[in-house]
Amino acid sequence: MPPKNSRKKAQEAAAERQKIDLYAILQLPRGATQEEIKRAYKQLALKHHPVRGEHDRCRPMRSCNPHASSQDKNTNNPEAVHEFQQIGLAYRVLSDPEKKR
Repeated sequence: MPPKNSRKKAQEAAAERQKIDLYAILQLPRGATQEEIKRAYKQLALKHHPVRGEHDRCRPMRSCNPHASSQDKNTNNPEAVHEFQQIGLAYRVLSDPEKKR
């Protein structure tokens, strides 16, 4: 398995080759501020995180069933894992002025 840094660089290079719209991944208009990019990243990362799910939001309030089944989570959802990786890639590129150009 390659080191994490080389894997991230490979993902960024692949995104550049494929011309992925990183703003669309974060559901932002072009020219969004750094604060908007950060806020969108945090919201989407929580939603698509492989270990989190719908019931994690309400556990502190105890308004949902704290013993929700694992099927309510994104753990076994490969689509959520892919989305989470794409969101991370978009944030890494858009939050760095050097890579953003």
